[in-house]
Amino acid sequence: MESTFSVFFQMGSSIITGELWITETRFEEGAYIAPEFEGNFTDFYLSRCTFEPIDSNIQVYDDFSQSDLIPRTQLRLNLFGDVDQMFIEENDFLANEEDQIIYVEGDFDYMAVSDNIFESHFYPANTVAKQLTFLGNEVSADLIFADLILQGKNNIIHWRELEGFKLASSIAISTILTEQLEAFGLEASDRENVFSQTSDLIFIPYRGKTAEEFEDLDTFQGLISSYYRIYKVFKENGQIEDANQTYVEMKDVQLRQLEYNYKKYGGLENIIQWRLNLLLRFYTDYGTNPSKAIKISIYVVLIFSVFYFFFPSEWDTKSKKQLIADYNVLVEKNEHGYFKPSLRLSIGFGKSLLNAITLSLNSFVTLGFGTIPITALARYVCILQGFIGWFLLSVFTASLINQVLF
Repeated sequence: MESTFSVFFQMGSSIITGELWITETRFEEGAYIAPEFEGNFTDFYLSRCTFEPIDSNIQVYDDFSQSDLIPRTQLRLNLFGDVDQMFIEENDFLANEEDQIIYVEGDFDYMAVSDNIFESHFYPANTVAKQLTFLGNEVSADLIFADLILQGKNNIIHWRELEGFKLASSIAISTILTEQLEAFGLEASDRENVFSQTSDLIFIPYRGKTAEEFEDLDTFQGLISSYYRIYKVFKENGQIEDANQTYVEMKDVQLRQLEYNYKKYGGLENIIQWRLNLLLRFYTDYGTNPSKAIKISIYVVLIFSVFYFFFPSEWDTKSKKQLIADYNVLVEKNEHGYFKPSLRLSIGFGKSLLNAITLSLNSFVTLGFGTIPITALARYVCILQGFIGWFLLSVFTASLINQVLF
């Protein structure tokens, strides 16, 4: 039977010696659930519940953002004691244009978060000793995994549910009920109302996108660490494609910071780091995709081949002149028709193009010529291509080794 709480729901100071089930319940003004578990077989189930958005009317000034912050803790689970299994399944955490927060604390052996709708930020700040399962969730808000500790090696997660820059950290998390409320522009009489809307939590999701965020290096590192911990989970599970995609998105976040550092501080080193990472992203997806490097290398060789085609070289001393002569024969009227001249022209064109491709390939892979078999402007282009080929092939080799030794 479905229950509805139209006011803030609070459950604390309760002792649970077995299982606690909260199912098919609608919470319209948020909930604070903080029981203490005792015993050997203690489980918590939150299943098929709906959490409506909290419409807060409390404004709290925050020094970091220099703006009014309206925190809304839609659900806070503070599960004390020894919890064997913790399940959050088939729930709807709904949000409006205002941020909503689901915050989880505790130490669990097993934690399963499955088939939920997360329109609200999900912030698990807990320890999972054996296994985390995160499957089948529809996520349209932030996943704040900065304080999630995974001690087991059999966690069940797929990147498709996390991708799209959903991973976040938190700039600040603090308590306001233990502080002077006056410092936040509030009266003592607001204490109960503040708790019903914040559950004593204030933090700002950190996504690594704004100038203020890039200046906060410690929190930025926390965001990168969140990606890296998920990356390690995939590596331990042998989820090669998931691990590669996680790494690429993590490096994309770092790329934003490198771009900011150059635009804010300038400098040769900053621009080299930014542009070098842009190249690595384009060429090999930061070393995770050697096949992409081969494809791009083929394009580079062909582009330079087109350039060399219009320049004479020691490898192609006759075909250019013969090609011009065959063309002149083709365009002139003659008693032999056009088939043979066209065939002769096509063969000559193929030979000349093959010579140009061979020259380009030799230059790209830096096999060496003895002397450069081309003159004028093309000689310097050939030298430039040799440098490009040396660099790109070095990156390709490192990328290939990285994937072989994964």
